[in-house]
Amino acid sequence: MLVFTFQSRRTRKEIITNFSEKLDDSRVLFADALGSDYRDGVRDFYIEYGSLLESVRRHIADAKLELQPNLEQWNSLFLELKEIEQQL
Repeated sequence: MLVFTFQSRRTRKEIITNFSEKLDDSRVLFADALGSDYRDGVRDFYIEYGSLLESVRRHIADAKLELQPNLEQWNSLFLELKEIEQQL
């Protein structure tokens, strides 16, 4: 009985070692097989993401253009206020 226990532990270790080696070997092949798909997916994601941000950029640019007259008016009023403060 002791012999069978020893034999089963030895074969268990061999099986685990063999499986681990095969798994490590297949990892590189698996990564190589998926590499181009992964790169394509990431590239497509950033292209789509960039196009989504284009509308946000356009909205910000439009808002800046709308605020430009107000900013100029605010600057003018601020300068007038400073002149009044200096006169007082």
